[in-house]
Amino acid sequence: MAWSMLTSCKTTSVQQGVEAKDPVEGLVFLTFVMRSDSLSGKEIKLVNKTVVHQKMKTGQPDSHSPNRLRITQLNGSGKPLSSVAIDHPLFKRVEVANDAGQFQSKAVKLKDAEFFVRVTLFRDSEYILAEEELSGKITYSVKLKLRD
Repeated sequence: MAWSMLTSCKTTSVQQGVEAKDPVEGLVFLTFVMRSDSLSGKEIKLVNKTVVHQKMKTGQPDSHSPNRLRITQLNGSGKPLSSVAIDHPLFKRVEVANDAGQFQSKAVKLKDAEFFVRVTLFRDSEYILAEEELSGKITYSVKLKLRD
């Protein structure tokens, strides 16, 4: 007696799952110039940006200074994606020698300064919102195009 075994092969379709895209594109190094004087007012310009396809190891700590700038990434519809506060680039504390030859700390307000911010870049980022905060109040803000 010969036994025969019938087997059937059922073809199943393997569907490719939609791969979730990482919301993080990498890092972006942003270089700004800020100017402030009584005649021309205030201005913040984005002068350079460099995107690197790496992840940030540690985040930049937020400034707790009463005079600071907040840099926020926004998507195309204006929704905030991330934000970091940095010390105000126009307010500096310097050490100077007084008449007695002793060092003392002095607050100096600059008219212009170049500053740099490194942040995690999100794929949905379209704009950068730069806000100046003086003594806890937003005194100036500008929305800058991030992507060309």
